[in-house]
Amino acid sequence: MKKVLLAEHDSFLIGVYANELRKNGFSVSVVRDERIIVSRTKILRPDVLVLGIHFTKLEKHEDLKDLKIILLSPFEHSSKDLIKEIKKLWNT
Repeated sequence: MKKVLLAEHDSFLIGVYANELRKNGFSVSVVRDERIIVSRTKILRPDVLVLGIHFTKLEKHEDLKDLKIILLSPFEHSSKDLIKEIKKLWNT
């Protein structure tokens, strides 16, 4: 099972995206606090990090350079769009 770390501050969006990811067979962990995103990736070792729009500056963080990262914008990504984008990473 592929592991997704969802970094988002909005509880509603977390619910929508996390539920859809789980329904599609992904293991989902959530972090809401920007200060612990990097440390959480080291502990959880996710296959992909989904960064909410408020955390996009972390995309260039040195400790995240080897991670697959998707920048999440609720204006551009429905939950189904996010699933498609993640699946494309592994051609599944």
